[in-house]
Amino acid sequence: MAESRGIITGIKDETPNTKTFRVKLDKPINFLPGQFAMLCLTIEGQLVKRAYSFSSSPANPKDVEFTVKRAPDGKFAPHLFSSRINDAVTVEGPHGIFTYIDNSARDLVLIAGGSGIAPMRAIIRHILEQKQDVRIQLIYANKTLRDIIFKEELDELSSANDNLALHYVLENPPSGWKGGAGFITHDFIKKRVRDFSKPLFYICGPPPMVQKMIETVTRLGATHDRIKLEQFN
Repeated sequence: MAESRGIITGIKDETPNTKTFRVKLDKPINFLPGQFAMLCLTIEGQLVKRAYSFSSSPANPKDVEFTVKRAPDGKFAPHLFSSRINDAVTVEGPHGIFTYIDNSARDLVLIAGGSGIAPMRAIIRHILEQKQDVRIQLIYANKTLRDIIFKEELDELSSANDNLALHYVLENPPSGWKGGAGFITHDFIKKRVRDFSKPLFYICGPPPMVQKMIETVTRLGATHDRIKLEQFN
């Protein structure tokens, strides 16, 4: 594990309550796609740390991104959201075993809810940048259309890569919506994944959603050794 001092070099609004922060580090942090780091800020005189997944690929370990959703009762994210370009942040890591290992499977099924897309984006971008022959299905759930993080980017990546299939699910879809409606269900997954013995399943999102998805894919035939999970509280 390394500790690196960073400078915020970019801030992008992804949704009304989500931002991506680009951080330039003084020392590289060599992470695997899917891992997270501890972001450290001094808030009201105290050092506060929070875990956030790398949302960028590991291609440049000194120039990394974190995608952060602001919770209504959070302490850290509101402070981070008030940051400006050239503000300092300390990054400790990498951490976590929610990792993609190169060529570990020919098929991946990524199931994400809300900001659980952050590590999935790192995995997707890494595989595409490395031009690996891996088929990816992303099943991504949100409350509304405006809550979909990275939608424009994901749509562009899918249009340019036949091996990336996107399946959006909205709890409250707009009129005329052609994607999934409600929640990710047994039938929704079954219609899109034909063979549950071959893919690696990556599941990331709020704990209730993660537990429900584990139960669902195991009932459909996925074995526990082919399921990786990360829970965002």
